[in-house]
This record gives sequence, structure tokens and C-alpha cells, in this order.
Amino acid sequence: MLQFRITRLSFLLVALTYFGASAAHADDACRKVRAAYDVGTSSIKLSAKLIDVCKSEVIKDIYSGGKVTSTFAAQLAAATIDRPQALDLEYWEKNGLPTFEAAKKFVTEEVAKIKDENGNSYAIDQHAGIATHVFRTCSNCAPLLKSLLTNERTSGLDIRIIPQAREGELEFAGVVRSLRPGTDPTKISSWGIGDGSQQFVALAESKAGVQKQLYYLSSYASGTFKTALVEKLGRTENSPNPISNETNLRTNKSDYTVASELVDALFDQAVAKNKSASFVDWMTTTHPIVYGVGGVHTGAIKGALKLDKLLKSDDLGAFYLITDLEAILTKFLGLKDGEIVEKMNAKDFDGKTDEEKEKLRKNEKLLSYARGQVSSMILVYRTALKLDIDRVYLSNADGTGEIYFMPEFAPKAEPAEKVGSVEKPAPKPTLPTKAELCSRFVVKNASKFGLSARSAAGAIAAMGTIERANGTVSGCIVQKSISAKGCEALGMISDATTCYGVVDIPANTSGTRQMMVYIPLK
Repeated sequence: MLQFRITRLSFLLVALTYFGASAAHADDACRKVRAAYDVGTSSIKLSAKLIDVCKSEVIKDIYSGGKVTSTFAAQLAAATIDRPQALDLEYWEKNGLPTFEAAKKFVTEEVAKIKDENGNSYAIDQHAGIATHVFRTCSNCAPLLKSLLTNERTSGLDIRIIPQAREGELEFAGVVRSLRPGTDPTKISSWGIGDGSQQFVALAESKAGVQKQLYYLSSYASGTFKTALVEKLGRTENSPNPISNETNLRTNKSDYTVASELVDALFDQAVAKNKSASFVDWMTTTHPIVYGVGGVHTGAIKGALKLDKLLKSDDLGAFYLITDLEAILTKFLGLKDGEIVEKMNAKDFDGKTDEEKEKLRKNEKLLSYARGQVSSMILVYRTALKLDIDRVYLSNADGTGEIYFMPEFAPKAEPAEKVGSVEKPAPKPTLPTKAELCSRFVVKNASKFGLSARSAAGAIAAMGTIERANGTVSGCIVQKSISAKGCEALGMISDATTCYGVVDIPANTSGTRQMMVYIPLK
């Protein structure tokens, strides 16, 4: 599994080096307008490009910046990766499906407003997207998303749930694609922070010249860390603010100290859980160029630093120093939500009456950002200290841009068979069942279990349930135990007893399918 990921990212990097950013001409058959959907925790980000699918090149950026809000996170608030939760089917029919329907309608209409060189409106040929953190915690979302393809209200909308490591890979590839030609990808790291997941990805090179992908993966990001801090501080509302630097009688520590210690503890837990010590060592010894991806870096942090003109730039682009982040953070400590709204939106308050200012302070959209502003700054600051990062470059690239080049969405030619003198498409292959995929996973990785492919079939793996510390979980249950090293080689994570993770399993000509796999640890 890990080897597959390394190969996939290496392929992306080779493609980025070989192909240019645009094409002067492209075969009409290869020219396609693809709409990209980035389905995150609280919104669906939308864009569209004219691409050459034969050469994996962007011909033209057609549309970007679209967004449709969603409420999936609220429905799955109690779900985790280790203990997924089913999405309520009534909610799906009344809210979930209409959200995707609205997103497709919105981007289709926006793209149609834009004219090509001949004055004709663009029309979308393919709707493709990825779903991230919140959908990884959902036990029945994969088939629901798959149904979008054939539902008459969302026909042709292809949304795939991707593992967190894959999300990080796409962010990394997006950063590399955005840099000047010839940039050494082994000298950089991407740092993506969303609402529900945080990931670093790097491509390290050994002295022998062997490249290895390194990860730091955490489920604590802007929204999830804020929620954890609210609970830790004993707040009664969904906001950790004000986060004071004065001693709190309840904890005998300042709120800021509690928040800092929480970041440090969660970081150490993520390193241990995902066996990311090698990444930490690499970061703290090589000090790569770090590129921040996502709204926390390019929105919350950038916005705060601009207040005191602390954002800097050089020939690599705009960046911020961690020492400057520390300085601006101290000015936010002790502020209430409404005060943060006013501080971050000072221009909007200029010339307003007291009544108008108070209305702005209570604006729910502005408050939703203010509630996570300070906790996000603390999360970034403390994480940077743990990894000895002194500056972060701001990247506008993200995983969304890489949707256009994902092999999962590449058009597949249908083989034809002749019937008399008439050609008709060959029948589509039958998709393998979950049980077949479960067995296929073990056969494919037989050597890691110390087995031959023949002896690894069916008998030692089956779909089922097992008891874990946090309850009953279901998935592909493997009977043969594996070593911690073998677990890591599969790109999975482990605890004291079990190797587990979401894996991509080849599914005939239909690409790959994802499945949760549990293996006893030796």
C-alpha cells in the first residue's frame, strides 16, 4: 500500500516536470471541461477547467471560487475514524442529496456564463470530486455518494471519498505544480489544515538516492481542535473564547497554557498513532521549505498578520514568520468573540453607528470565524514549534486543483465487440463484492503476512465485525497477524493490538475501492 502511494506521487511529480502549465493546441477529442468538487467538512468548493485529458494539461482556467455550504459535519459530529457513524437516510434525502444537486446546478450555470474564443458558452463534460474528513467518519456515505452518479437529480456527479494520506498527497502535488520549474520536491513539505484534518506530506531522499514519502496525519484541525479545547476549558457554548493568559481558578493554569499543552499532547498522540517519528526527525534536521495550504494559513493567519503588516515576501512568495505569529497571537488573547469580529473586520466598522457596530458583532457568519480564530493560531504556533518551523510560505494551491489529474477520473475507453457488421460496446464488468475485495487485499499483500498468494486466499480474511476499545467496528477482518513493520509497509496504522486503516483495493477496470481493514498485531 505504501509502495503504491510512493509510486503514485512519484508519477504525479514526473508528470508535473514533463508537462507545461498550458497547451497551445489540443485534439478536440482530448479537450474536456471538468468541474471539480472539493467536499469538505462544512462546504463544497467548486471550480472548472478546460483540460487536455490525453496529456494531463490545463488548457484554460474557466471558473473558480464557487462554494456551497453543507451541514454534514453537524450530522456526524460524534463520529470518528475509529468509530464511524451512519448518516441518517432521511437527512440525506432532505438535505444531503439537495446539497449536491445545488452544487452541480450552481457550477453548471456559472460555467455556462463564460464564453470560449468563438463566443460559445462552455459546457461541462465531467463532474468529479473528492470528499474528505467528515465522510471518512461515515460508515454509509460511500454508497450514498456513489448513487449520485445515477440519480436523475445529480446524474454524472462522481464523488470519491479519499484517505487522509491521499488528501495530503494531492495537496503536496498541488504545491509542486504551483512552484517554478526545476524546484526540488525533496526540499519542501506541504502543511494542509482544514476544518477536520491536518496533514504534512514530504518526499524525502536518502543518501542512496531512494525517495520515500513521509507523513504527519492528525484529525485535529481548525474545527476539531476548537471543539476539543471548548471541552477542555469547560466552556458551556461552542466557543473557547476568551482565551486568557491569566491563571484560571478551575485549572490553576491560564487558558493559553491549557490550549498549548493540548496541542502538544495531541501532536505527540498523532505521531505515535501514525508512526510519524521519521517525519518529525526529517523536519527537524533538514528544515525544508514549508508551504501552508488551506484557509487556516491563507485566511485566519494571513488576515491576523496583515493587521500589523507582518506578512512578508521574498522570491519564493508571501510568507509569515512564527515569531510574528507569536507576537500577533498575544494581542488576541483575552478577546471575546465579538471583539475578535471587530478586530478582524476593522474596516467594516469604520463610520458605523453604535447600533450598526453591535449588529456586526453579532453577525453569525463573522462569529463562526471568530470562534476558531485564536484556537487556530495556537494550533499552528505550537505545531510549528514541535517541528522547528521558523516560517511558512502561503500556497494558493490545494488538493482541489489535482482533481483534474487524478487517474481515478481519467476517461476509460470501452472495448467494442462486433456483432455481425455492427459494433456495440462490450458489457461492463461486474464489480467485485466486498468479500471478494477483502480476499483480494490479502492475496495482493501475501508476502507481508509471510504467505504465498495461493495460501492467502479467502480462508484467512472475511467481512465481519470485531470488538475494539471504543465499540464494535465492521470491515475486512484478517485472521493472520502481521508485524508492526508489515503494518507500516501497508501504509496503515497500529495500536497495541491491531493494525488498521482505510485501503485502496483494485476493483477490475473500475479503478479502486476503499475498505476499512483490521489485522491483529503480532
